[in-house]
Order: sequence, then structure tokens, then C-alpha cells
Amino acid sequence: RPPRSTLFPYTTLFRSGCGISVAAEIPFNAGAFKFPMADLEYVPAMIERRHGGSIAEKDIVTLNIDHLMMGVGGDNTWGARVHPEYSIMPLERSFSFVLRPVISDSHVTK
Repeated sequence: RPPRSTLFPYTTLFRSGCGISVAAEIPFNAGAFKFPMADLEYVPAMIERRHGGSIAEKDIVTLNIDHLMMGVGGDNTWGARVHPEYSIMPLERSFSFVLRPVISDSHVTK
């Protein structure tokens, strides 16, 4: 376990200069998106034709904070499984992080 003074930060700012800072004692994955994650879900082409370029920005921000992230696939696009060393096994886990408002790009509130 790293020393308590070691934090791994992620900060996202919006055009207003305000935002959110996320910090944890272990490395993590984070991302901010201007659309809901449901917009990325698969929809059969016979219902709706869509791809990454067709996702429209919305007046929201979705913040994803992930403890772990697994590889996206194996060695090909034909169903090969993720290699064991890049897989996440279904175990009970815990993960803590701190959210803080950011007033400007140089000031994270305490």
C-alpha cells in the first residue's frame, strides 16, 4: 500500500473554469464525456445506424471513475478472449476516492 501522502489525481475542467478533481491512493482510470454512456451501447443496425462519429454532445457531463480496467480483446476481432494477465477476475474488491470541486485550473478546494 502506498504512503497516505501519495495521491493519484485526475482533474477535469469545463469551459466555465470550474470542474471536479478525483484523487485516490492507488492508480485508477477516469474519463469525462459530454454524453450519457447509454449512447455508446450497441443498437442493431436494422434499428438504428450509428457509430462513434454519430454521438452528439449533450448539455451534461458523465464522469466515469474505474478502479480497474480490463483489456478490450484478445489477439483478433473474431472472439479471442482477453489474455489472463490482462483480465479482471470476479473478486470482492473495494476502492475509495475523493471528489473535490475545482474553482479554476490552479485551485482545487480543500
